[in-house]
Amino acid sequence: MELGTDRQERQFAGVRCLTHNRAVDMKSLPERLSAEAQMREVYERHPQWEPSSRRLSATSDHVNVRR
Repeated sequence: MELGTDRQERQFAGVRCLTHNRAVDMKSLPERLSAEAQMREVYERHPQWEPSSRRLSATSDHVNVRR
């Protein structure tokens, strides 16, 4: 069962995509979460600056997992 929200999905994607190294370990996680929170704060003030995601707006993004 998928219990994540769009906000959690965006945070996870932001943390993974901050650098070219997508692997996150316990040493880099606090630093990346802090950077992602700062980015989110800027995007909340200026929503037009946020790049749109094709996958989050597409209807095929949320697949029925009960099939």
